[in-house]
Amino acid sequence: MTRAAGFSWARANGVLILIALLGVLVVLRAVDIHVLDRAAFLKAAQANVGGSMVIKTRRAEITDRRGEPMATSLRAATVVAHPKQIRNPADVAAVLSPILGMEHDKLERIFSSKRSFSFVAHQVSEGTAKKINTLLRSEQLAPILKGIRMENVFKRYYPKRQIGAQILGWAGVDNQGVTGLELGLDQEFNAWIRGDQLRIDAFRAGGATAAGHTRLALLSEVLPALQASPPKVETTIDLQIQAQTERLLEQGLQKTFARRAAAIILEVKTGEIISVAHVPRIDPNTWLRASSSDRIPWTVVEAFEPGSVIKPLTVAAAMDAGVIDEETIFDTHNGKLRIADRTIRDLRPMKEASVKEILRHSSNIGTAEIARKLGQKELHAVFVRAGLGSPTGIPMPHEASGSLRRGKKGWDTVSFANISFGQGISVTPLQIARMFAALGNKGRLMVPHLIRRIEGTDGQNLYEAQPQVMSEVVTPETADKILELLAAVVEPGATGQKAAIAECPVGGKTGTGQQYVKDPETGQKGYSANAEVASFGGLLPIKDPKYAIYVVVDRPVGGMGGGTAAAPIFREISKMLIDSQGLRPCGLDQLATTTFRNLVPKPRKRLNPTTTEDKSVELSPIPDAVIVPPLLGKTVAEALQLISDQDLRPQVDGAGIVVSQTPKPGAMVDKGSSIEITCNLNAGRSHNDDYPNK
Repeated sequence: MTRAAGFSWARANGVLILIALLGVLVVLRAVDIHVLDRAAFLKAAQANVGGSMVIKTRRAEITDRRGEPMATSLRAATVVAHPKQIRNPADVAAVLSPILGMEHDKLERIFSSKRSFSFVAHQVSEGTAKKINTLLRSEQLAPILKGIRMENVFKRYYPKRQIGAQILGWAGVDNQGVTGLELGLDQEFNAWIRGDQLRIDAFRAGGATAAGHTRLALLSEVLPALQASPPKVETTIDLQIQAQTERLLEQGLQKTFARRAAAIILEVKTGEIISVAHVPRIDPNTWLRASSSDRIPWTVVEAFEPGSVIKPLTVAAAMDAGVIDEETIFDTHNGKLRIADRTIRDLRPMKEASVKEILRHSSNIGTAEIARKLGQKELHAVFVRAGLGSPTGIPMPHEASGSLRRGKKGWDTVSFANISFGQGISVTPLQIARMFAALGNKGRLMVPHLIRRIEGTDGQNLYEAQPQVMSEVVTPETADKILELLAAVVEPGATGQKAAIAECPVGGKTGTGQQYVKDPETGQKGYSANAEVASFGGLLPIKDPKYAIYVVVDRPVGGMGGGTAAAPIFREISKMLIDSQGLRPCGLDQLATTTFRNLVPKPRKRLNPTTTEDKSVELSPIPDAVIVPPLLGKTVAEALQLISDQDLRPQVDGAGIVVSQTPKPGAMVDKGSSIEITCNLNAGRSHNDDYPNK
């Protein structure tokens, strides 16, 4: 065999060996990639061909006890920017400024920053989002808008608008609670309430888009995440009752010319909060338009001196201790009692009075004498068991606790007397409402509930409230006796007679507390003669109560007390509940005695100002003009009624009886004009702010 010219076996063998070595290296590398370093290379491969997307789930929905929506989340879009990717900030600002309604210079500053990410506009309208998305898909503008993106988010929406706004609160653009129940839920049930952020794997489905972004084709995990129902929070609130209560409060606010008003309705036997109504009302969808004072749920976060509405608890404590009964007679010192360096007065002087009369006529002196017979240690213990001066624990941020202001040495003699009738301590309206509920629940104080249950995304029950007794304030026998005394407070001639309802007996107690405020002129703090809180707390019906209702009116004009400002509102709320909750006949047919029957006083005959028989009102011959009526010697309530009948606006200084007025009687003024009246409690006519005008 002839060897080809230039052929070399040595060279051939070398090539073969080299090929074999290369094959071995390839095999070894394959083993390294697929076996030894498989995880690292798989991660790198996924990074090159895959990716991930963050999916935001919805925040929990909030409903009332009937399932009516109170808060929900709607899909929205947020404009974001990646400034480092933006080539010409001025051009981008010029395009987006008219669409977003934002200043060009402000947008240019955002796009020129050195940040890698910036929010541009939160939760834009659907129309704005469509316009920007169209521009991002435009072949001409997409390159200019490189670095601008639209992110899908959820926007909190409150479909009932003003109903229950203060207690509900609102959530911010970050889907987190800002105030009210929205924030309270975050603080107590955070893991169940806030929407989650789910990171889901995805793969690239092509190259870069015109806007410079990479498209991601999502895997099947996305659809279940997007379609999952949000958690649901069912509150104890009844929206129908809430709406009607707010309407009745607004009517009361117009009649009393007060700064604000509120009402709380509790279910006596369960502690469930049926309604927490505040007026003036606000819309949580546009909460920035409301004043800061109107936004807060002040029945929970503010404490004040309750006044005489606390007296039933003092009486209950003494009856429970066995030191008095309803017919025990006390010396009431003709309406004036000196204690240490202070004098306690009654606005209706009595020489002596039974316990029943002390409550009926709201005697401060009688109540102080009852407390003195009981002892301050025992009184303090009952106040504590009633939950006064302690937060209730409902999921509301910044809940006020109030204070019983008792040190290690106890109260001094003056403080002890004042505290027995509601001065010198501070409580919240919710605490007072719960106190009345305990008296109507055989003396048992229930844990108040604002949340009934919480359901998860798959419908599972995550939380459910159960009725829970917190303490026994007084014995059931004592509580039953107190109900009879509360029924007497709304009888004709008593301080709460304007709360009486013939078709369904109720009971309760009036209260008027002075506010400790800062004088705008001197800067000194002290009790104000004009800044008062008028209230009425009671039970419906008084026989086997179902609801505890507490109405509070902040700063009614002319010093109107609880019997004049709050009791009529209580009556209207009670009537609404009787009709809407089917309470008739309120057990009247089963009562063997008239103990719990309300005798409604006959209304005073009021002459129609449009008739010529009314000697106090003259008709003006000029259209849209009225003649100022004579007001001297009339009570504030009588004067306000005459002013209101003439379509005039009152400006009241002081309380009691009208001693001067401007303009003078008989003057002709335009409708809507202001009438200034000055009042004095000591103007030769007895007057009690807690008392009906007789």
